[in-house]
Amino acid sequence: MPELAEVAIYAHDLNARAKSRRLRRVSFPNQRDWGSVIVPKPQRELLRELVGREICFRSFGKGLFLYAKGDSSPVLEFALGMTGQFHLQRRTDKWKRHYFVALSLGDAEIFFADPRRFGRVQAPRDVKFAVGGYSEERGFWKRVPSAVPAGFLKKSRVSWLLDAGDLTGIGNYMANEALGRLGLSPFEPCADDEEARRLLKKCAAIAAASFGKGGNSFGSGYFRLDGREGEYASHCRFYQNSGSS
Repeated sequence: MPELAEVAIYAHDLNARAKSRRLRRVSFPNQRDWGSVIVPKPQRELLRELVGREICFRSFGKGLFLYAKGDSSPVLEFALGMTGQFHLQRRTDKWKRHYFVALSLGDAEIFFADPRRFGRVQAPRDVKFAVGGYSEERGFWKRVPSAVPAGFLKKSRVSWLLDAGDLTGIGNYMANEALGRLGLSPFEPCADDEEARRLLKKCAAIAAASFGKGGNSFGSGYFRLDGREGEYASHCRFYQNSGSS
């Protein structure tokens, strides 16, 4: 599942594709097979209203947000779920039924696909808990939110991090790496607010390092927009590292 760094890379790569291009056409393949669920009618209408305008992408945590160029508020959010992904061209026939949005930008195209249909194109969510993201203006950014997600004193550290991950952008490898590098047990709750913030800060630093290595692919799942594999897996000390203790 794409985590904060991988979604930020999508925002970076999609912006490079869309830069200085107007949206010429939008279409919604395969509406009969989950298409109307993944892209509901209100979101289809909002996408059609963008035709003729320049678009750009920003990320906040695990959320990828689509903007009309120059606007301060997003039009909609691509919630990628487990397997939502973007391609620069339609792939082989076995992918045909998995494409749900096609954006034509003149000499460039962007396709949104999801073979397991967990992704959604939806109204934008609140992003106040995100520990990082990407925008054209700021590049990759990280932060410790002013408000820490609830539950850190009651849930185990790893459960708290993962349960709040849809808000913060933190997933399995970020949580495991942060806990391991701070020497904290995943099975006990945070001691206090200061420790919770320290964990979020470490997760943001791991996301920044992962972003610099093209994200984390682990040989399957997430790949960059041009098909390249993320290289951060080899830098993980704890997650899927059989040599760690």
